[in-house]
Amino acid sequence: MQRIGRSKKSADIDQSSVMPPRPIEIRLATKADIPDLLSLAALAEREDHMGRFPHTSKETLTRSLFAPGAFCGALVADMNGPIVGVAHFHHFWPAVIPQPILALDDLYVVEDYRSEGIGSRLIKGLCKLAIEFDCSHLDFTVRRNNRGALRFYRKLGAIVFSDIRYCRYDRKAMQKLAEQLAPD
Repeated sequence: MQRIGRSKKSADIDQSSVMPPRPIEIRLATKADIPDLLSLAALAEREDHMGRFPHTSKETLTRSLFAPGAFCGALVADMNGPIVGVAHFHHFWPAVIPQPILALDDLYVVEDYRSEGIGSRLIKGLCKLAIEFDCSHLDFTVRRNNRGALRFYRKLGAIVFSDIRYCRYDRKAMQKLAEQLAPD
């Protein structure tokens, strides 16, 4: 028997084994989701960054997402128990645009649940959240060599800019610059 999506002929698919779509709730993360979020972060790190970034702690993640005045958050894809996807985001208000912007920091779906529409639902959930926040747009970055992600976002209508460069101060550079700040 062939898997759905792998066969060129629908007649090759054993229709008796086709499962109905799994129920997925897209919702804001809660403190109860912290263990799952830490697990997903570790999985994403292994797949994507190969250990370049330090792992976060339960305390840091809880403070970042749920402290009073927190400006970041997470949408989760909850399958009635297991969290199988997450979209980390933050919002900000740039000086040149008279409305806030929602920024997607990271989108991750557990490998066994990819190609089931979970990533699309998380993006749609972020768009809904951006509208609720009265944001002018949703921003995010994608590595140039991540062709699959670029196809995914374009399919959902994203505009891909080629003239913008992503910049960063890493921890070491931030420390050096912070030490140069003269006291008032």
